Amino acid sequence: MSDLPIRYMRPVMPAPEEWLPYLKDSYAIGYYTNFGPAAREFERRLKQRYARGRAALSSPSATTGLVTALMGLGIRGKVLTPSHTFPATAQAILMAGCTPVFGELNADTWELDPAAAEQALARHPDVRAILHVRAYGFGHDLTRLQRLANAKRIPLVIDAASALGCPASVSGHVGQQGAVEVFSLHATKVFGIGEGAVMFVDPQHDATFRTASNFGMDYPDIVAAGLNNKMSDFQAAVGLAMLERIDGFIRHRQSVVARYRKTLSRLGGVHQAPPPELAPWQCYPVRLRAGLDVERIIGQAAEQGLELRHGYYKPLHRTSYFSRYADAPLPITDAVSESLICLPVYSDMSDELADRVLKIFVPLVS
Repeated sequence: MSDLPIRYMRPVMPAPEEWLPYLKDSYAIGYYTNFGPAAREFERRLKQRYARGRAALSSPSATTGLVTALMGLGIRGKVLTPSHTFPATAQAILMAGCTPVFGELNADTWELDPAAAEQALARHPDVRAILHVRAYGFGHDLTRLQRLANAKRIPLVIDAASALGCPASVSGHVGQQGAVEVFSLHATKVFGIGEGAVMFVDPQHDATFRTASNFGMDYPDIVAAGLNNKMSDFQAAVGLAMLERIDGFIRHRQSVVARYRKTLSRLGGVHQAPPPELAPWQCYPVRLRAGLDVERIIGQAAEQGLELRHGYYKPLHRTSYFSRYADAPLPITDAVSESLICLPVYSDMSDELADRVLKIFVPLVS
């Protein structure tokens, strides 16, 4: 076993015997989607566990969740967002009939910088919403960005794809900020169910978002623009089973990250991510000192059986398609994107395996 390659991702999901019982009511009444019994129960438990007064709306993917959020809020026109993100963020903006405007990062948080966001809004006074990204699932307080959005009278939408289950010490922020936060439940996430998402919504928007999630229908009428954004009961059943395991998974991932941090803290050229309690840790991103070639390190690690990845590489404003929306230099985004590298973290990673990762990685960056 010790000679097997170390994959970047190795999802751990509930076995069929764990989630099949949650479909009992669905089969009893022959109702498997369109907000079926398992999906409704999943939403109820997510609301109870994480949303704390907000509405929970299940979704088949975080991408369609973001589209629904923008459509439900009636956003048309420009949307400010970071370039350092997964393509789904900007693709959702386009799918909602909007146009992305890329804002600069904060060098310390690796997320959209409030001061830079204010400058971008000055250049683009016609921006109609801010779509922030919780990079790598970080639970930073977004109050400054919310105040900016309030001052401009535009909504703050949060792509919190990797953040579901963020530990209690920061849970006062995660899921509670912006008009809506959208969390991915993709198999690569810590709370992975295969495909799926959940939206934590300001209660005033719940009914509007549900209508937008169901083709804009208020049967028998069509009252708004919409799309198919409904989670099936099969997805929800896996999610209900995952709820029984997620706390243990996150505690284990925190222990892996703590192990990484202890060793990497001895290296002067590695800038580490925020402390273990600030994220569920889908992966562990670190920023390398200037002069270290991330591509070379990834290649050398692969030769030794360790799969590493870039962090959101490349930035969207540098891609063939989204470069057309770049209207200003983003030097911090470029620097962060070029220097970030992500280590694997599993929900069942052994100490031995974590030490193998470090044994390969540390000499490459020392």
